Amino acid sequence: MAGLNCLNTGKWRRALKRLKAAFHTHTCDDPFDVILHSAEMLIDGVAAKNLSVLAIACHECCVFNDYLSSYARKRGVVLVPGIEACLDGRHVVILNSDAEQAKASTFAELRALGKRDAAAIAPHPYYPVGSSVLGELERNIDLFDAIEYYRFYPKLLNLLPALNPNWMAQRARKHRPRWWAHPTRTCCRM
Repeated sequence: MAGLNCLNTGKWRRALKRLKAAFHTHTCDDPFDVILHSAEMLIDGVAAKNLSVLAIACHECCVFNDYLSSYARKRGVVLVPGIEACLDGRHVVILNSDAEQAKASTFAELRALGKRDAAAIAPHPYYPVGSSVLGELERNIDLFDAIEYYRFYPKLLNLLPALNPNWMAQRARKHRPRWWAHPTRTCCRM
């Protein structure tokens, strides 16, 4: 434990690089959404905005491959394998999933498979569409490593915190175990 305390010193904070990342993106490879830009166009745009990490998480398919990884690397972007899975009818972004995790169709299946090297993100958790995780977030909070900070909602909801999707996500995070004190903001502003 003493070794971890050194990360809280100012010296280490200055040495660590803060990375901008986008983990919930789609391309024309998505089998469900009509997207006009290719993976290469997305990578070019992300590099132009000085983001360091990108996951292309198309619905129910992983478009990550060696070519795209190399393409991103040449532009200074780390490409992370991602998929937007549909679990019990709800969307969940899974980063670095293996084949079994990518095929999971229920929260129970994903839980039984275990974390392995994957990370799960609750995308647009309380946005008012049928595929949002909504109440499933709190019931399955142990599966999630991050909750997306979602910016595409009517700004009028800022006046009504109880209806603001980001406020509701912050409330849901309180159901996480103590060790999960600070959720990651996974959505960057482009």
